Formats: sequence, structure tokens, C-alpha cells
Amino acid sequence: MSLLLPLGGGPAPRRPVLRLRQTCPPGALKNAEDANGVRIRFDRPVIALAAIAERPAMEQFVKIEPPLPGDFHWGSTRLLIFTPKPLPPLSSRFMVTISGIKAMDGSAIQEPRRFWFETPRIMCRANLAYPGARYESKGELQVNCDQPVAVEVLVRHLKLNFFTLH
Repeated sequence: MSLLLPLGGGPAPRRPVLRLRQTCPPGALKNAEDANGVRIRFDRPVIALAAIAERPAMEQFVKIEPPLPGDFHWGSTRLLIFTPKPLPPLSSRFMVTISGIKAMDGSAIQEPRRFWFETPRIMCRANLAYPGARYESKGELQVNCDQPVAVEVLVRHLKLNFFTLH
């Protein structure tokens, strides 16, 4: 029995695709501290072990919109970390796009990959003092928020519904 092997002319071998194994932070965050870093874990090494200590310019491969000040560093040969300085503003949504990056074996992300995260939204509570209440006022509405907020911004989003108790 003989075996014939083609000598060239066949299709080039397919190069594996670089994949994202994990991204964080995920979605809507409950605590502001959860936005202390953007982590992107790949399925294979992207840099050499000897290069982990370097601070790479990764802005061409990882875009964060709206832009955040901070810097990139490698946590391992597969883990890229962006540390925002200072922490991202509260009540904000960020889109992270990864594209064009290649692994050590030459594999690349085929299409841009995206994920988003949102820092905690502002929470406000309104108190209206009424006759007989523990604290009486002259019909003033007191609004307490868990984050600093400009009055003009609060007023734009404030919705009041009036009703009478019998």
C-alpha cells in the first residue's frame, strides 16, 4: 500500500484564534471599589514571562470609552490589567474594546471584543416633614444622596408626585 502526500498547493493551515477567557469588572457594579481595575485574561500567553515587569503601551489594542486616566501592566503572561487613577467617576458607564492584539504563538483576536461596566448609580432619598412628624419643617423637601451631585443635575432628574393622605 502506498500513501501519496500533496507537496504544497493545499490550503494553508488555520491559525488558532486568540480568545478572551475572562473580563472584569462585569456589568453594573454595586461598589465603587469594584472598578479599581479592568482585567482581561486571554486563553494563551500574549507576552514572554521575562516581559511581565514592563509597562506596555496597550492603548492601540484596548480602548476604554469614555477614556480613563491610568496605566496598563501584566499580572501574568495571559492577564492584562488596567488600573485607573483615580477610581472612575460614579454613575458612569464604560465600554472596553479589545482588538488587534496577538499572542506569542501568532494567533490574534479575529474581531473586536467588547464588554462594559457601570459604576454605582446615585441613590437618593427624599424626606418631607409634615405636621406631627418627628421633625417638622415648613413644607421643605430634603433630598439626601449617597454620592456628591450638583443641585442643577438633581433638579433635572427630580420627579415629584403629589397625593393627599386621608
